[in-house]
Amino acid sequence: HGLMDSLPCRTFVKAITSPYLLTFLFLYDMSHSAVNESILEEFGPMLIKRGYDWISVDKLSSVESDDSKKSESDFINKALICEAWMEHHDQKVREGHDRLLKSDRTEIEILTKYFDDLEAFMKEHEYRGCPFAQTARAIRGQGEKGIEQRIQEHKTEVRRFFQELCERVIFEPYSIAEAIFLIYTGAMSESNDLVTIEPIQTGKKAAISLFGKFLPAA
Repeated sequence: HGLMDSLPCRTFVKAITSPYLLTFLFLYDMSHSAVNESILEEFGPMLIKRGYDWISVDKLSSVESDDSKKSESDFINKALICEAWMEHHDQKVREGHDRLLKSDRTEIEILTKYFDDLEAFMKEHEYRGCPFAQTARAIRGQGEKGIEQRIQEHKTEVRRFFQELCERVIFEPYSIAEAIFLIYTGAMSESNDLVTIEPIQTGKKAAISLFGKFLPAA
């Protein structure tokens, strides 16, 4: 028998041609392809508007229009696309944080803008709330470790933003940064639950008041 007839080789060939592996490799590389980028761009607004549970990947127009991209497993593909979108989105969040921290705004002005941007986001998306938090609730108990990791990385990035902002003026910034983080996320959650902007406006006042107590006297 030739080398290709051996059991290890047959097993290897079968493994590398598995539709599940090919699907995974396609999605893993999605951020480096124009077609895959279009999938992410379509998936994000759907995740924000409908929520993770209500998305069917095979109904995405960028998938539906190309038979080669139709999934072998809708559930696996949806999880991988969601994870890729979260990574892609969080990079943009990180870049936005860095621009804001490097801007000419004062610390109070930066904090005010951060809450103002949240208010605008909530109004634009009909109080749906943070897609990371919404997805965390949707996948609870499903063992989606990749998505869970992206959600934790997003929380870490938001905490990093408040930490660096507080470090500018507060000697021991950690507890204050964490308090502002909890005010921010709590206001967003309450706004989502009550379908009103008032919790965010109240949270902004509370965060500014807390932060202002540690500013050096003029």
